[in-house]
Amino acid sequence: MTIVAVLAVIQGMAGILGGFIFLQLASTFHQSGGGLSPLIVMLAEVKGWLWVALSAMYFIFAAAAWRRKSWAWGMGLSVSVLTVLYAVSALAKGGSVVVTSVWLIVPATIMAYLLSSAGRQAVGPVAEGCGGKEAVQ
Repeated sequence: MTIVAVLAVIQGMAGILGGFIFLQLASTFHQSGGGLSPLIVMLAEVKGWLWVALSAMYFIFAAAAWRRKSWAWGMGLSVSVLTVLYAVSALAKGGSVVVTSVWLIVPATIMAYLLSSAGRQAVGPVAEGCGGKEAVQ
């Protein structure tokens, strides 16, 4: 579980960086007025804040997974699925296959772990029931 939490933190840091880059670009183009449509600037801002929100979810998942909270399973699966959906939409719009593939390594790893028996025993629905880790404590 520690490795999965560290991967989530790395994904969160990369997402924060990417989100802030989009926000900075939107701010720069908005101030310069460089002939760009306000709609394009607004879409860049939305994309930046979406990346920041996904990153925050990765940080929350990492903290919950580190503490082995039972709700970490749902949070990790949700943020991973949202990231995959975002990546698929980026590919559909002509995004780079290589960049998107690299971006999907961590969510795929998190989903594979959480859906495995080890992941379910660590923080999944099995941990909540009788005989799970919380019943032992």
